[in-house]
Amino acid sequence: GEYVDTIELTGDQTLVLTGEYVNGDVYMKKGATVANIVFDGTVSANEFDLYQDGSEGNALDTINVTSSTIESLSLWTYNAAQVNIDIDTDGAVDLELASVDADVAAVIDATSSTSDLNVSTDQEDVAVLLTGSGDDTVDWNSDGVANDLSIETNAGDDRVNFNFDLDSGIDGVVTVDLGAGNDRIDVSNTLGDGSYDGNGLYLTEFKAEQDHFDGGDGVDEITVLSGGVMVREEYDRLNLDIVNFEELRIMTENDDNEVDASRLTDFNKITFDGAW
Repeated sequence: GEYVDTIELTGDQTLVLTGEYVNGDVYMKKGATVANIVFDGTVSANEFDLYQDGSEGNALDTINVTSSTIESLSLWTYNAAQVNIDIDTDGAVDLELASVDADVAAVIDATSSTSDLNVSTDQEDVAVLLTGSGDDTVDWNSDGVANDLSIETNAGDDRVNFNFDLDSGIDGVVTVDLGAGNDRIDVSNTLGDGSYDGNGLYLTEFKAEQDHFDGGDGVDEITVLSGGVMVREEYDRLNLDIVNFEELRIMTENDDNEVDASRLTDFNKITFDGAW
C-alpha cells in the first residue's frame, strides 16, 4: 500500500514494505533489540519514523535496512546504536539519517551499498558514518558534533561537506577517510560559493594532531578556511592532520593572502578563493 500506519514489531519479525511512496510509523515493542526493514517493489520515495519503547533500560540496538529498489529514504531512529543499510539500485539514492537520542552515539553503516548515496544529517549525535563503493555525497548539516565523529566513504568519487555553525562547537574529535577515488571535502562552511557567515572551521581551530583528514588514493581536494596570511599553526595542521590530498583550496576573509608552498609537505596545486 501507499501508507503504513503505526505497526508494532517484535525483534524477531521483519517488516517488508512494497509499493510506491511508502511512509508511516513503525513502533518496536518493549524488549525488542533488532529491527529488520525491507523495502521492495517499485518504491520511489519513503519517509517514516522508527520508534522504540522509551522505558528505562529498553534500547533498540540494531536496525537493518535493505532495498534493491529505493530512491529516497528519510529514517528517524530513536535509541538505536547501530543502523545497517544495504542498498543496491541502478541510480543515486537520497538518504536522510537522524539519531535523535542524545545519549546514543549511533553508527550508520552503509559499506555494503553499491549505489551512489546522497547522505544528509542534521543531528549531532551520529558518531560513525560509513558508505560503500558508489560516488557518495555527505552533507553534515547539524549544529555541531556532540561525539567523536568518524566518516569513511570508501571507494568512489566522494564529496563531504561540513555545513555546521562552529559557534555550537565540536565536542569530540573528527576523523575523515575518503578512500580510493577522486574525492573532495569542504570544511570551510562556505559551500564553495564564496559566501560565508563567520562560523566556519578555521585551520587554527582544528584539534592539533587529533582531528584528521585523509584523502586516500586518487586526486583529492580539500577546501579550508584561513585568515589570509598563513601562520605556523596552519602549516602544522596542513602537514600533520591533512594528508593524501593533492589539491588545496583556501577560502579567505580578505584580499591579503599569502602561503609559503615550501613549508607544505603535500599538495601540487593551491588555489585561493575570497574574499567574501
